[in-house]
Amino acid sequence: MDKVLDDVEAGGGLDIMRYVNLVWEHALSFWIIASLVMLLAIAYAYSLPKVYEAKSTIAIEQSVINDLVRGIAITPSMDAKIRILQVSLLSRSSLLGVMNALDMDLGLQGAALEERIAAVRSNVNVGLNEKRGLFTIAYQSTSPERARDFVNTLTRQYIEASTSDKREESFEATRFLADQIEVFRKRIEAAQSEIDAFKADRGMILNMSEPALRQEILRAQEELQILRIRKTDLLAQRGVMLRNTPLRNRLEALERELSAMFVSYTAKHPRVVRLKQEIEGLKREVSRKSEEERRAIYGTSEYQRIKVELSAVEQQEAQLLGKIEENEKLLREIPSVASELAELENRRRKESLIYEQLVGRYGQSEVSKQMELQDKAVNFRIIDPAVLPSVPVSPKRWLIILAGMAGGLGIGFGVLFIFDFLNPRIRSADELRKMGFHVMAVVPSISDVAESRRLWRRRISVTLCGMAWCCVVISIALTELMQMPYVELALSRVGTTISSWL
Repeated sequence: MDKVLDDVEAGGGLDIMRYVNLVWEHALSFWIIASLVMLLAIAYAYSLPKVYEAKSTIAIEQSVINDLVRGIAITPSMDAKIRILQVSLLSRSSLLGVMNALDMDLGLQGAALEERIAAVRSNVNVGLNEKRGLFTIAYQSTSPERARDFVNTLTRQYIEASTSDKREESFEATRFLADQIEVFRKRIEAAQSEIDAFKADRGMILNMSEPALRQEILRAQEELQILRIRKTDLLAQRGVMLRNTPLRNRLEALERELSAMFVSYTAKHPRVVRLKQEIEGLKREVSRKSEEERRAIYGTSEYQRIKVELSAVEQQEAQLLGKIEENEKLLREIPSVASELAELENRRRKESLIYEQLVGRYGQSEVSKQMELQDKAVNFRIIDPAVLPSVPVSPKRWLIILAGMAGGLGIGFGVLFIFDFLNPRIRSADELRKMGFHVMAVVPSISDVAESRRLWRRRISVTLCGMAWCCVVISIALTELMQMPYVELALSRVGTTISSWL
């Protein structure tokens, strides 16, 4: 590299002719190295097995019937099918089904089988075109028949499985809805029975009006007030009768007289003392004869009338109090009873709403099931089935050969450049001057003319042979680019001939 830089510094640029001369001087080595690399590239290109790719194009069509039954039937959307398409196609069960059908898993178990499935999955390519509703399935294999059969089998199994799964889903959905309809029907009947029992038990409370009850309580309270006034009056009359006896009247008269005497006399006055003694004696007589006097009063018709009337008033009072208490209790229960009934009816209403929705969904499910059974929803149509591929997709032999040709030329020049770089000999007087030596004179080299011509002819021959070989290599690459199997047929015949000799 230092020498290259020296050339650049000395000549103001890279000395191309020096390296051309280098190749010219070592033409034989250059072309041998380049030819060997090209030959190795050709051998490598033809040693690689051919890989063929089969491809199938499938369209997912949304049926016109979907628009006609929209809102009546529930059909899977095309977007939903496309989203799960690649996952379904490359699933283990899908690939294993195809391998079983094509006998690609014979004798494989455990880890070996999983490796084979992974290898097969890596060779499957699923392309999606969501706007056009198309998808392609491609598979690469060294056998064109295997590639074609794999793609067609995978396509067929996916379409059959997809149709079968949708039908099974439709049947399961219909059965599920039918079971749920029966469950909710029983729940509605149970809710209705509970409401009927509740109304039978608390119907009287539900039929009552709060304003009417409040008005009735107010009237009862007014009547109770009147009764209590009458009761007080009767109790007062009874008390007057019990106190209005001859002895009690005499005792009250003496007590009034004693009170009047205290105005004029002191407590020690003989008349006052005598009157007090008389009052005390009368009190003892009243206490002794009070029961007899009461019995005499009890037997009078007036007392009996008051007693009967008082008893009737007390009964009416008790009835009114019971009625007020009962009405107040009912008044307190009405909101809770109404709330409980509303909750029961709300639960029945919710159950009925779900039941109606289930019945409607059941009808949609029936239509959807028939559409799936008759493939009227989303259809798969194979536009281009996989055919036997005749042209391999790899290896790109022409590209490998041309790359080998370029690499051979480059490697040949690189080897010469490295050997030249590592060669310690002095090539010119300038190199001596750069090393610090003073060059006094230069003796030119005198070559043998005959030897020079012989070397020149040999180098010309080698170069022409190398260029001819390059033309052959380019021709081989062009035949491969144009899919002409001439070289492959020739190699096959050579191999057959060698095998027959052996």
